[in-house]
Amino acid sequence: MAIQQFSQEFKQILLGSMLGDGCLHIPKHSKTKIRYGNPYYIEAKKIEHLPYLKYKKYILSNHIPIKTFKYSKINDKIYVYLRTQSSKLLMMDYIKLYPKRYGNKIISEEILNKLNWLGIAVWFCDDGFYINQSNTIGFAHHQNYQKKIINYFKNLGFIFLKSGQNHIRLNKKESQKFIEKIKPYILKMPKCMHYKIGDKQKIQNAKLNQKKYLKNYYLKNKIKINKRQMIYYYKNKDWINKKTSQYNKIYRQKPEVKKRIRLWKIDYEKKNRHYISKKCLEYYHKNKEKISAIRIYKRQ
Repeated sequence: MAIQQFSQEFKQILLGSMLGDGCLHIPKHSKTKIRYGNPYYIEAKKIEHLPYLKYKKYILSNHIPIKTFKYSKINDKIYVYLRTQSSKLLMMDYIKLYPKRYGNKIISEEILNKLNWLGIAVWFCDDGFYINQSNTIGFAHHQNYQKKIINYFKNLGFIFLKSGQNHIRLNKKESQKFIEKIKPYILKMPKCMHYKIGDKQKIQNAKLNQKKYLKNYYLKNKIKINKRQMIYYYKNKDWINKKTSQYNKIYRQKPEVKKRIRLWKIDYEKKNRHYISKKCLEYYHKNKEKISAIRIYKRQ
């Protein structure tokens, strides 16, 4: 017996997570590397989405004990890992998602047909995205399963279109309809995920929180970051200078940029005229003889 023994809320959150960022694994023997035992569920999130992972942890822990919930640092980014204990109740779902018993998960129509709108909302929080410029939504998924996913949503009344190799998207009108379906469920989730449905205030708050976190991280690790930047710069100094000069030549020739620079200079001179005058006088008195000689030479 598998997922049928669980509560409806647990079933949908587990299904949506497995289609999204979550995975099922069977442990390997340390020496033989042979997989044995029952599967366990594992998922990782960025530190900004910690409340969302805690929300999942609370739901999952009602049925399967949590083994680890830890923080990990990879390439100066902090991630949070959730792992359950191995459970025979996950075996049937493992077989359906990993029929070869190894490799990437395989999305089947059987799994998709088990979803309701709560499961879709969780899936969207993991793999979905909202585009502010066009007010549209989409899913990021492997191209092998795009047709199945498009057909699944077509049966629900939503026409997704391919957008790039691993993305599918809805138009503006369809996006708003889709959001109305998942909105009640996402609003019950932690606020850090509300930006997924285009809540502008939540998007701004999420960006501000991210800026605060990055600022705090920089202040704590300032010396290390500056050291790495300097090492990278000196290793690639010639290439960086070349690219910078090329970019500046092209960029500064644009009419709007020239206008912006001119206005900036005028504004700066107005705001700092006393300081500029003071510095000019200081320079004149220090180099009075040279300036007089140059003036005499130019008159001749």
